[in-house]
Amino acid sequence: MLKSGQSVLVIFFVVSCHLAAPAQDLKQTIRGIVMDNETKMPLFAATIAVYRDSELLAGSTSDPDGSSRIENIPIERYTVVSSYLGYRQAVISNYPILNMWIM
Repeated sequence: MLKSGQSVLVIFFVVSCHLAAPAQDLKQTIRGIVMDNETKMPLFAATIAVYRDSELLAGSTSDPDGSSRIENIPIERYTVVSSYLGYRQAVISNYPILNMWIM
């Protein structure tokens, strides 16, 4: 149930690395879950946007289970914004997209 003013909790983590020949071409995939901060229920169709400075780099919407995936993000720092009707916007500033290996 939506409550006006309730915040959206966004959990993002880097899970994979796409290798290319030169090191500067490394790309990451951001995966995350958008859920209600109080009830921990997933939020379907929340919007997730990745910004470099004020430029929109990529975006996605969450699946019925609240999950989202944004692919081919260069290794750098970004601002990740999630929004959902009836909720406050969640902003993660200076979010690092790192060169990580997860096995």
